[in-house]
Amino acid sequence: MKRLKGSAIFLTVCILFCLPFLLGCKSLPSEEDEYEVSAEYFDNGLISVDLTINYHVKHRERTAYFNIFAENDNTSDDKNTAADCSLGKLNVARVTVFDKAAGYDFSNRTLSVEIGDKKRVRVNIKYAITLNECAKANSINLSGFIFTSAPYNDGRFLTYLPTKYGNDFSSDAGDYTIKLTIPSTYFPIASAKAVACDLSSNKTLYSYKIKSARNFGVIISDKFNVNQKKWGNRSVIQCFFDNSGDLNTMDFVIKCLNFYENFFGGYPYDSFAVVSAPDFYNGYVFPCIAIVADKKNKTDKEDFYYALAKKIAGQWWRCIIEFDGLNGYCIEEGLSVYSAYLFFDCYKEYGVSSKDLLSDANKLLGENGVKLPTKPLNLIQDEREYELFANRLFSLLCETERVNGRNKVISFLQNFYREHKFERVGKRDSDFITVK
Repeated sequence: MKRLKGSAIFLTVCILFCLPFLLGCKSLPSEEDEYEVSAEYFDNGLISVDLTINYHVKHRERTAYFNIFAENDNTSDDKNTAADCSLGKLNVARVTVFDKAAGYDFSNRTLSVEIGDKKRVRVNIKYAITLNECAKANSINLSGFIFTSAPYNDGRFLTYLPTKYGNDFSSDAGDYTIKLTIPSTYFPIASAKAVACDLSSNKTLYSYKIKSARNFGVIISDKFNVNQKKWGNRSVIQCFFDNSGDLNTMDFVIKCLNFYENFFGGYPYDSFAVVSAPDFYNGYVFPCIAIVADKKNKTDKEDFYYALAKKIAGQWWRCIIEFDGLNGYCIEEGLSVYSAYLFFDCYKEYGVSSKDLLSDANKLLGENGVKLPTKPLNLIQDEREYELFANRLFSLLCETERVNGRNKVISFLQNFYREHKFERVGKRDSDFITVK
């Protein structure tokens, strides 16, 4: 294994002491917004949404900005519509502020709404999404169908910017009350426990509530196989296809959750779900949901376990704490890789070698990898470059652990999680890496 030398060792020694100052730049403190959603999904691929946001002004703004989750954005010339592969064509029908028509603009997956000079406003948005075919295969991905308020950081609102690798979706934590109606043949997985109520013989209404969540994900399918187990007084659900799931996976998930809770801090929600979905290339995380590629479970069990351990860690380092998505993606990805490394160093029975994880990262980085100037996520050219930057923090944390001891690294991460839980940490990855 290649060792980091010279100034790189001094850099890693400084991380534990400098990191709180480097990452301490946060959004201005504000109350959490409240979201009230009434939505219905129809079998023809249409979802209609009536969304009310009790919005708290963040920085004396007269215009509020709301992002909606997307991948591979492809905005049309019409200001009211946009299309992408994860959702589809979106049409904004009406926007009101305190029940009066409001001026707005919708482009690049961001809705800007004129709100006047109030400190709190009630914004209502009525819109519909016609899903693309790629969102309607085995599982129907409704994830992120809700507009969420853009965070304010370093003098600007962080509106959506499409990226080829990763995703620069940013939102402040908020409280959600959701009523979702779907055909009764479908089973939903969502970012909260559901209370179901049959409306008729062919429709079911699901009600959800969750506090301090960054967004709300929903995946529905009429092909899910479902496992469910208790995790203390919380529930864990696994959804899979083609009998690819098993109880060993459920045991693995619960071990991961317990491990991360003990090492970093408490998991704040009352449910967790894993979706093994063939429609996702590398997977994604939403509050209370980890999505992994189903093919990994069938072809490479160790690779599946590693991907799943990283996605579960993303609850702590993506969903509960949010870093600057455009410039800080290396931080959340590096912390997730390091978390998985710690897990497999403890649980060797799953066949994933923690030594190989570190060796592979150092091989990718080479001698000068930790010194490379970082790039914003939207300028990453290929998957190798993305993996290089994502592994850089992981390598530095391991070197810091070698010099200072693992207990000090874990103690720092515990304190960091406790201090920044439900917050957005706005410093850039370049500030994090290039410690003098």
